Amino acid sequence: MYSKMTPLFALVLFVNYDLLLAQCPLNWVSDRTNQDICYYAHTESATWLSAEMDCVRNGGHLVTASSGFVSSQLQNLGLSSFWLGGTNQYNGGYSWVDGSNSTYSNWASGQPVSSTSSMCVSNQNGKWYSTNCNQNYPYVCKLDMTLPNSCAACDDGWVFSAVTGKCYTYVSSQNSFYTARSQCQQYQADLVSIHSHVENTFITDLNNMKQNMTGVLTGLVCSNSNCTWIDGTPFDYEVFFDQYATPFDGNQWCAVIVADGGSNTFDGCIQDQTWNTFSCSNLPDYNWPALCQKNPTFPTTAIKALKKNYQFENSGAIRPIAKNPKFHH
Repeated sequence: MYSKMTPLFALVLFVNYDLLLAQCPLNWVSDRTNQDICYYAHTESATWLSAEMDCVRNGGHLVTASSGFVSSQLQNLGLSSFWLGGTNQYNGGYSWVDGSNSTYSNWASGQPVSSTSSMCVSNQNGKWYSTNCNQNYPYVCKLDMTLPNSCAACDDGWVFSAVTGKCYTYVSSQNSFYTARSQCQQYQADLVSIHSHVENTFITDLNNMKQNMTGVLTGLVCSNSNCTWIDGTPFDYEVFFDQYATPFDGNQWCAVIVADGGSNTFDGCIQDQTWNTFSCSNLPDYNWPALCQKNPTFPTTAIKALKKNYQFENSGAIRPIAKNPKFHH
């Protein structure tokens, strides 16, 4: 009698032990050699930044293909083409967005391409390609279950970006720069400032997530061709639609970033992702919201975890620490 029950008892123990080992959230797939590492394959397509934002919201990052074995696992997730976590946006050479020091690479012939513009790494049928970051691909998120919760704390209704290290929310501008700024200040925030192509693309992607949005008011004020950010940060990046977008009269003009999509036109011209200026006190009646930004708060455990792989810049941005950052051909 006892010997007949033993196999069933052993099977129950085996199943329970396997369940105890299963660390991953529902619908995530465990790494075959490390069950604390989890992968999730998103079949919907997104730009690289939008994909990374989604991974960060779930506590992870776009996946790092750190070895041939990991690459083979990723190929078995059912996606023929997808974003990886590699990009040249941070330090000029290709590196992993999670700060990984892996030097493994699996570039296709003729890759990576040499480019001064922002490029991101896509996996296409098992090989890596330098790809325009604004293209849309499915993507794979990676989650390390051993790390403490490193999510930045934003207030309800605000969105955190690991790309910029800031929290964001929209307020009604009521067609006035000054009204919009006053509303941001009620949240101990200010109107958004933009200092790089990465930030500009992130904000454009953020805008595109809201339906029927053609533009958003920023914190840039221009007068007599001199422009300043209202939050006091340096004016070190610009992407005006044309030279006439910067006014030369003595009035104050404010910048609106035009949303992406190919159908946003003013004066008959498409102005996707560029800036245009309008009177600060009398904005056109396009119902543009304003975008507020502020620094997040981090739990003590989160700061310790982030400092292992990230550096905090004076601007409040978070950037991966380049331990051995560049993976080669």
